Amino acid sequence: MRLFAAIAIVVCAGGRPTFVGGNLGVPLAEAVGTPAGGPGGICVVEASSFQLETVETMRPRVAVLLNVTADHLDRYPDLEAYGRAKTRIFAAQTAEDFAVVNLDDALCDRLTRSVPGRRLGFSTTRTLAEGGWIDGESLCVRLPGTPVERYPARPAGLVGRHNQENALAALIAARLAGATATDGRAVLTSFRPLAHRMELVAEQGDVATARCGDRALVDHDAIACAVEFPRIARAVGDEIERRGHQAPHVDLHMLAK
Repeated sequence: MRLFAAIAIVVCAGGRPTFVGGNLGVPLAEAVGTPAGGPGGICVVEASSFQLETVETMRPRVAVLLNVTADHLDRYPDLEAYGRAKTRIFAAQTAEDFAVVNLDDALCDRLTRSVPGRRLGFSTTRTLAEGGWIDGESLCVRLPGTPVERYPARPAGLVGRHNQENALAALIAARLAGATATDGRAVLTSFRPLAHRMELVAEQGDVATARCGDRALVDHDAIACAVEFPRIARAVGDEIERRGHQAPHVDLHMLAK
């Protein structure tokens, strides 16, 4: 699941004119003059840290920080600097706006404690007063001043803890943007990951096969997510093996084809 794609699908389900683009796909400038860029429309934009380094007046009504992992360290001196570049997405927000933040990522949590917008967190490890969390077989979302909403935690297209994080963030952001809970449930149960994301494609006995794509082959965090499968997992293009349901750690055998 790519986060901004999931948000866009939920918002589109409600019938609003929607632009999807930014860092991946169509440049944001293309939204100018379109129904999505006008009153009643919405723009769902992925912004990279590179782009955020120079923003001054961009004010998203809802902005999401999913994680800060060891990436782009050829550009930034350390993880802290990389994280600070990402948090610039919140810089021009006001108290009327929302910052949706992964509270399980210690750096994300720390760097966003003083954002000008209202912070809503999500977690897959603990229950929160508001925001998003997991309770048994449910993804729980509670917006300010509303009751808890429950969504399925393990639909077919939602493989792994990282995708549960993505789903919580997408549901919170889409609901804040005006999508309904019904829209969210419908999209979640029918959603299938993009081609280069983790996707469960077959099961036979104690073997699960997933399609990963090239990103998982070079990103250590993506590989770590892949081996969260409780059975042996094979990734199309490479092979990742996990033996034993209770194994605390695994050895990875990357077999290029």
